[in-house]
Amino acid sequence: MNRSRIALPVAIAVLAAGVGVAAARETGADQPSEPRSLHFVAHFGQAVTVPAKQWGKALVTCPSGWAPTGGGGEATGTDLFITISRSTVDGWYIGGMNTGSQDRTLTALVDCSDL
Repeated sequence: MNRSRIALPVAIAVLAAGVGVAAARETGADQPSEPRSLHFVAHFGQAVTVPAKQWGKALVTCPSGWAPTGGGGEATGTDLFITISRSTVDGWYIGGMNTGSQDRTLTALVDCSDL
């Protein structure tokens, strides 16, 4: 007799949940909304001079209302090495070491989206 007292409320709860899901499906409540288009844009920052035998950094930010989704950078010459490349809250940051005897330039790039 104890089993039927427990089984009945459980069965009622399962049926009620099923009816709730069915009602939601009929009204379209669980249907995804229309997908919206995302826009992407790439921004280069200002070129930064990295003196010979020095370490330098470059930063670029996304326009207001846009978020960074990726990035990187460019280094001139064969002796300027990008040693760090990472996102920031609103852009991209790179750093590099110039192992050569001439000044080189470092430029950050960020890909932004209007998420």
